[in-house]
Amino acid sequence: MGTQYNWKMIAIYSKLIDGKMIITGVHNDVLEPLGIKRGLEIVKIDGIDVHEYVSTNIKPFVASSTEQGTNLIAYSREAVMGKTESIQLTFKDDNNRVFERTLSRPIWEDNPPPRTPLFDFSVLDGNIGVLKIKDFWEENFTAQFDSIYKKIIATDAIIIDIRGNGGGNTVNSEYVLSHLTDENYRMSNLSSPRYIPAFASWSIPMEWYTNEDWSGQPVKDKLIYNKPVTVLIDEGTFSAAENFCIGFRNMSRGLIIGTPSGGSTGNPIMFPLPGGGGIRICTLKDTYPDGTEWVGVGILPDIEVRETVSSFLSNMGTGIDNSNAKLKAIEVLKNSIK
Repeated sequence: MGTQYNWKMIAIYSKLIDGKMIITGVHNDVLEPLGIKRGLEIVKIDGIDVHEYVSTNIKPFVASSTEQGTNLIAYSREAVMGKTESIQLTFKDDNNRVFERTLSRPIWEDNPPPRTPLFDFSVLDGNIGVLKIKDFWEENFTAQFDSIYKKIIATDAIIIDIRGNGGGNTVNSEYVLSHLTDENYRMSNLSSPRYIPAFASWSIPMEWYTNEDWSGQPVKDKLIYNKPVTVLIDEGTFSAAENFCIGFRNMSRGLIIGTPSGGSTGNPIMFPLPGGGGIRICTLKDTYPDGTEWVGVGILPDIEVRETVSSFLSNMGTGIDNSNAKLKAIEVLKNSIK
């Protein structure tokens, strides 16, 4: 949102799940005594139906190329930011009890969520590994991956979970992919305009930089993981994580499961706007090798699996991710192992 950086925050995290705006995190102790907790549905903001409020006041200012990407941002903390001194929220709990709270802004994070590790690796029954990759940013990415690869190679199948992975450096995503095949594989077709203003004034057609032979190679001097693999994605999967999906799909190593990704290459340039706002413009065209567009569409999963509120919040009490997408991936891999 153009002026969000000057707006007042409330330490509530939320997400659109199954058509409902659900609180996924509360990070200030002052809110819990008011009955505000994870799992509640927000049904109104300042007395206005939440979907009407978000569509009118939030979505027009969101930088996104897809509906799923817009919803990811618009129904998050953006929705409860503002410049007014207070905000009225109407909640609904599991028993359909509706109640209202008027909150003074700002309410900062006193107990922010713990930092998520770059890699979270575990092994399920049936010797199925689960590798959660937070992002593809960190400088010591390859060293951290190498430190757990012996554990990965010992599994009989693996789920690579890049839900919520906002991207980073595609070199890092290629490094993971290079362990999954012993053959070269195609990545995206990339192109970007070479714009010379004088040429435009002379009606000379714009030239484009293109990279249509971008390919990845298998890792050298290491065992290749040649067992069944699935990849989990959602609307929070962006940029280098989407490039990961394209490479994975082109090497035909397994199924992509979940919901369409965010649909953006990243690589924006930023321009300030009057009044303290700003605008972002994507600078890179990115397609499948055959020219199929995914920017503005998202990476479409092979098996679409949507979450319900209960499946999304399944780990609230147990600490175990029993989301529908993960359960479907386990089913697919068990059948592959057989």
